[in-house]
Amino acid sequence: MEIITVCQADHKTIEDLQKLIQDASDKQVEDCYLKRATDLGGKMQGNLQAREVLQMLQDYPIREYPEEEVEDAKNKNKKKDEKKKKKRKKEPPFPLPDWAMELDAVRR
Repeated sequence: MEIITVCQADHKTIEDLQKLIQDASDKQVEDCYLKRATDLGGKMQGNLQAREVLQMLQDYPIREYPEEEVEDAKNKNKKKDEKKKKKRKKEPPFPLPDWAMELDAVRR
């Protein structure tokens, strides 16, 4: 039997390991061995997923961004002035109801 490390695992290897774990579980192998095999299977699965994600990221095409437009200093000042003009109106203060004026009634 060939020794395979976690880094070399593929889908077939992981599937074979899962079958062996199930067979060992059916034959009532010690829990410590089943736990180690399950842990190893999880590490193999995680490593395989990480390699697949890395491959997808490497295969992703490089984006080409448009060049920034160079603006005149005069145009920049105009844009700043437009932003200043868009001020919000202040709202009037909240009107107090008549019952709030009588503090004795509110405190009771």
